[in-house]
Amino acid sequence: MSPWLAACRASPPRAATSRWTSRTHRSRSPVSICLRAACPPICSGPSGCARLPMAVPATSGRWGSWPRSRAIWCAATAAGREYLLMGDLNIAHTRQDLAAWRRNQQNDGFLPEEREWFGQQLSPRTLIDVVRNLHPGEDGPYSWWSWLGQSFANDAGWRLDYHLATPRLARSAVRAEVDRDHHGTRLSDHSPVVVDYDWP
Repeated sequence: MSPWLAACRASPPRAATSRWTSRTHRSRSPVSICLRAACPPICSGPSGCARLPMAVPATSGRWGSWPRSRAIWCAATAAGREYLLMGDLNIAHTRQDLAAWRRNQQNDGFLPEEREWFGQQLSPRTLIDVVRNLHPGEDGPYSWWSWLGQSFANDAGWRLDYHLATPRLARSAVRAEVDRDHHGTRLSDHSPVVVDYDWP
């Protein structure tokens, strides 16, 4: 067992605030992680470890304290693995990711420093925004809408939920969409982002 993983599992009270699980299938090790406010280091497998960012609210102003995604990418590639980070990152990266971007420029989730930080995590050699890569010239597809007013009906939302992948995995993505209507029912203020990967 990695020393980092041992430390993760043995460091109360932090251990109680996060979950780590790994399953291997045909030489791949998908990792499912539930991050909460004070998460310990998370290890990506026996041959490479990386620290994942703490789940910090956008209002905390601590984006700069998050470890760079490059460390995660390095650990994954050093182990010969592709890496996929999915979830609600609470940042609309570009104007295309927010329907009402003009009036939200001073709001959490679209602040200049948040957007700059997000941009620093992406590059053609490290992590790629898979959905934006498949929908380069479009607004959206949005994945979050306020419960107030008609924002859902008018598709006036935010794109806050992402698939960020290492380049080879990102190139295998063939289709991306937001499942706005699950059997005619709106389940949450977020909708799932679904990406099909043609992975060998």
